[in-house]
Amino acid sequence: MKPSRRARVLWGGLALLLVTNAVVLGGAFYNRGGEPEATLRLSQRELGLPYRWGFDRENSGISLEFRWRVARPATRDGNELYAEGASWLDKAKLSELGFDVSRLPNTAEGARYYARQLPREVLLVLEFDGAAYRAALQRAEERARRAGERAAANPAVAELKGALEGASRTLENERNASSRLFVIDAGRDSTVLRAKYADRSHYAIVPGVVLLTTQRRGSDSVPVGYVAGLSVTAVNVPAAYREPFASAYKDSAEGAPRAGEFEVAVAFGKRLEPWIVDVRRNGAAGAGRGSSNR
Repeated sequence: MKPSRRARVLWGGLALLLVTNAVVLGGAFYNRGGEPEATLRLSQRELGLPYRWGFDRENSGISLEFRWRVARPATRDGNELYAEGASWLDKAKLSELGFDVSRLPNTAEGARYYARQLPREVLLVLEFDGAAYRAALQRAEERARRAGERAAANPAVAELKGALEGASRTLENERNASSRLFVIDAGRDSTVLRAKYADRSHYAIVPGVVLLTTQRRGSDSVPVGYVAGLSVTAVNVPAAYREPFASAYKDSAEGAPRAGEFEVAVAFGKRLEPWIVDVRRNGAAGAGRGSSNR
């Protein structure tokens, strides 16, 4: 390659890099302009920290992965916490999201049609520490209560004792460790969703993916929807907020700090993308605390 051509390639690559960085920074600046669309104060129950090796290998920020759940209806006998499918992702909701659910799924042609349906990016509603979590906690309490009654009535049956132990562990996790962040609704218009879920400290609207499939229910098949995931799966911890995490890792003898160690305020901006605006450890303000536009 001649020197002049090599130079053109080099300068072209640098120009492309600069333009890309400018677009990324411009998008972030726009997203964080003005008041946040929502701000949720989450804990380690909702934000997964890396284990110590994952933290040590990073040189600047770390990423906290969103831990979310989808509320599912209890089974008829009440013995299970969840059944398959999200009850609110019914046929009407799927149609509202743009899926064609007009064909009969219990035919060979209908089954092939639904199998070819592509996932859709929609807007998801995240509810923090609200009705969906309280319902999950109530189901866990009910399951433990019933397991206790069965074990007490049949003390010689080892399987019932084991079921009680399992239900008790599930209840303990639900009370102290399981995520309280639930996907509870979906739509295509953020204004409509925000009017329905007005509390910006408990509800965030984020892009996510819903997929369509079919499910056997008795002798019939019905179209059902599933939340495949959030479009943004994690939030970065910039260097300004790294110190509280670093000190907690040093104080921990385990792979990661204890559950409940942190409270992290996560804001969602104009583009519905998240960023961290505050970190608190054990009730104290973390290093690098700043304004929501930082």
